[in-house]
Amino acid sequence: MIEVNANITTLSFLITILLLSAGSIASEALAFKLTASSFEDGVTRGMNDAACDSNQCHGHGYDPSCPSGYTRTFCRGYAKGYSEGWDQQSGGESSRGQTDSGSNSDRGDRGSTSGGIESGYRLTVNVPSHPFGESSVNIAITTANGYNQFANVGTAGGASHTFDIPPNEGNLVKVCVYTGFGIVRGQNCHNYMADGSDIEVSLPAP
Repeated sequence: MIEVNANITTLSFLITILLLSAGSIASEALAFKLTASSFEDGVTRGMNDAACDSNQCHGHGYDPSCPSGYTRTFCRGYAKGYSEGWDQQSGGESSRGQTDSGSNSDRGDRGSTSGGIESGYRLTVNVPSHPFGESSVNIAITTANGYNQFANVGTAGGASHTFDIPPNEGNLVKVCVYTGFGIVRGQNCHNYMADGSDIEVSLPAP
């Protein structure tokens, strides 16, 4: 009787291990599938938005900023798709130097995009506060003429990062600070005017 119980216990243990392994493999496969799908979805959405923006169907022109609430993988695909889509719509003309002709983008207000700043400058973003327990914060910047940069910065000792902005990027820069993917707490974004001089700003993470 004792031997039978022992065999049953061993068999149950082995079945449990097999089920857990199968579940883990399925989860990893699903995660890989979702990641790959998210990138392709981003490319598709970016190309569609570029086609729409080229005709100003949302009331504005060039706006390569990724829609809020999406993963970093999606946004990488979105940037690729938007750039390719815009170049196709403009007949091969580079998307760099194009400007938003409106002020009410459905993907976030980018404000004025008039040019005139010929010199490059440095933009330092300080993050004075962040949610408890977060080991890093994300900082994303977009200039009036479409230059994008992203940095993931550790919070130990104070979070700060300096971006080198190239010449001819307009007189406005949008700075967004967030943690994770920005889905749970959202993003804290603000527009800053640029005149070619170095800029230092402070923006807390939500």
